[in-house]
Amino acid sequence: MGLLGLMKDIVYGFAKLKFGKILSGRQRTLIALMGKIPDRIPIASGIANINPFWVNSSKYDYVKLADDPKLSLEFVRDLMELVADIDWWGEPWLGGVMLSEGACECGTIFEFLPDTFPYPIKYPVNEAKDLNSLYLQQGGYLENYIETLGLVRDEFPNLLFPPLIPCPWTLGTFLREADRLIQDFILYKNYIETDSAARRRKLERRAQARAIDPLFWEREMEVFLNLCFEVRDRHKEAGTLGFGTTVYDLYGSPPNLDIEAYAQYVYPFTKEILRGLQFAPLIWQPTSPEEIKQMKQIFKGLLIGNLGYEIDKFGLFSRQFDESTIDIAKDLKSVVAMNIAPDFMRDADETQIREYASHLCSLAVEKRVPALFSIIGIAAHTPKGNVRAAINVALEEGYYT
Repeated sequence: MGLLGLMKDIVYGFAKLKFGKILSGRQRTLIALMGKIPDRIPIASGIANINPFWVNSSKYDYVKLADDPKLSLEFVRDLMELVADIDWWGEPWLGGVMLSEGACECGTIFEFLPDTFPYPIKYPVNEAKDLNSLYLQQGGYLENYIETLGLVRDEFPNLLFPPLIPCPWTLGTFLREADRLIQDFILYKNYIETDSAARRRKLERRAQARAIDPLFWEREMEVFLNLCFEVRDRHKEAGTLGFGTTVYDLYGSPPNLDIEAYAQYVYPFTKEILRGLQFAPLIWQPTSPEEIKQMKQIFKGLLIGNLGYEIDKFGLFSRQFDESTIDIAKDLKSVVAMNIAPDFMRDADETQIREYASHLCSLAVEKRVPALFSIIGIAAHTPKGNVRAAINVALEEGYYT
């Protein structure tokens, strides 16, 4: 479905709202992402954050699912039987952010274990000359991801499965490694902002010791940007861009970078990826409501929420900020994603789950704020009754009328 199909779906959704009819999951989510009020709060989750052992420990694991799109489709079918009322599934693949952005195709080596999400252990960019050999190979996990998207969308056409497109900074953390990318940036920023010749010479020596030069960060970001364009173009060729593409910059937020540094230096690269995409929310992880205010004053299209908040003593994303986060979304006329932390979903009892889910729904409904009720992840040993309890509350108490 391209832009025309999306627009038709949205127009039809608004018409159904006018006559009091129930929306499809995709219509409900798209209307909420536009900052408008749908029939009820969309229920969201991310398949990449659901431990496969929770679904069927004898049939699925991370290694099998990363390698086999058809098995991934079976996994989604089985998952749908367990939780049939999700409106927005996020990425429908267990490779998720780690494997869908093209890092493997560029030479990053990941550790794969059956019971653990894959993580990078060896990076291709270790010195300046390595940039010259970076390219996006054909095949690999990116192609598995794109094939899985097509299979899942064909089988579940009424749900929203947006493709994930990386930003240069996030892709760079998988190609250069996060700490070194941050060091490159600090060196670059200090070098171009100083007027002292002596300090510049000192920074040049520091860069030389790291087998780069002081301006290396800008060059590597240009390379990473071009690789992101290639990932986007692979999706475009496969016809998977027109479904509400999600752009993520998960590692550009505090404490990795402060907001001012991100806005001045990193966001111009991110903006190039956002340009021209259809219904493309930017996922960024502020650590407090105050940071959300700062970010939304600078950027449009930011999907705000509590995902980056510190886990509190209840196992939640700083519950004391729930109401202020909703209030900020109302002031900004923006959709807000209110996420239930996986540890709380696993460790709480059903009564606690229902109480907290009711708290989130009532805040959004009473304040008339378009919200996503997000079960952000499900750990292996989470009681299935807990997940069902949360969903039931959203189904019962999430209606705006």
